[in-house]
Amino acid sequence: MMLQPSMYWCWVMDEDTQCLTLELEEGVYHTPYKSKHLLGHVSLPQEFTLEHLQCFTSVEEDIQQFAAGLTSELASQIAINAVAARFFHKPLAPKSWYFTKPRLHGMHHHFALLQCKREQLKVYIVEKEAQASVCMLISSQVALDESAQLKPFSLIKVMNDYLQPYLP
Repeated sequence: MMLQPSMYWCWVMDEDTQCLTLELEEGVYHTPYKSKHLLGHVSLPQEFTLEHLQCFTSVEEDIQQFAAGLTSELASQIAINAVAARFFHKPLAPKSWYFTKPRLHGMHHHFALLQCKREQLKVYIVEKEAQASVCMLISSQVALDESAQLKPFSLIKVMNDYLQPYLP
């Protein structure tokens, strides 16, 4: 069962790791998003707002309807990180050059694949714009090249014609 959002949740900055965290009633969830990647105008601590709840619920519904095979733990992590990315992360520039453009492109209800070398990466679309989308990696860590890696829940922006529909 996925986490149930609460009005007692609170976003804080972990001083030791310099990562955005969400204090839950059951403990603390550490996002992978470092302070240097967060918007400068955001003040922390910050309550989990109604807007955050609406985003969390929307992601949760996407997962339940279109990716029911994901574990509840992974589904909760995707939802929390999607909220954190949408409301706190700085804008990203597209980095499509790491990926191969597919013959058929698109997404399936916020889920897509990216082709990187011989690997297909599963991503959740956090924000879709007219030309490009911010994607969150929901598969395992991958090396994009000799110096760049994507870890689970990392964000990358790609042009929309690099996305392939993912049908979990």
